[in-house]
Amino acid sequence: MSRRRWVAVAGAAASSVAAVMLQRVLVQVRAGAGPSMAPTMSQDGQVYLVNRWSALRRKLSSSSDSSSSSASSSDSSSASSSSCWLSVGDVVVLRSPLDREQGVVKRVVGLPRQRVRTRLVDRDEPVTVLVPPGHVWVEGDNAHASRDSRLYGPVSLDDVLGRVFWNVYPKFGPLPPRPQQEEEEEKEEEEQQK
Repeated sequence: MSRRRWVAVAGAAASSVAAVMLQRVLVQVRAGAGPSMAPTMSQDGQVYLVNRWSALRRKLSSSSDSSSSSASSSDSSSASSSSCWLSVGDVVVLRSPLDREQGVVKRVVGLPRQRVRTRLVDRDEPVTVLVPPGHVWVEGDNAHASRDSRLYGPVSLDDVLGRVFWNVYPKFGPLPPRPQQEEEEEKEEEEQQK
């Protein structure tokens, strides 16, 4: 094999490895469909980008923290909860607590050690839930068609696979804010104008 041909083959192989690493470690292209995140995401099918690096970095740092502090009896997930890489309002992909082989898309409503006011699936009255350390509370934007923390409780940060940050199809651009969030912001603006 000539040197020029070898360089071309090596370059193609390196590009392929880099593309796979980019897909698995940094940014993942995912597709999904279903009513639980409507109207934010299309129930007929959506392609979106997921930032996986933040979740991976958290897992790497929590595993190095737990191995370096093996003499400590504190839970490593509670130590990492104070520096949660997510924010309320983020849309995330997580392993479904109902089917561990499935990924689901939900919105973060509560962070570790926060109180969340919500309606659980089996109750008519709203309740306040304290999110435990190392967990988040997630809900679908379409509450009537979503199986989420109101059904299965808080989700471990270890089960969060990444944060959705960009729509690819059918609409290209950043994710819109949560529908109720828009209404709350409009009410706040009206009150400030009075």
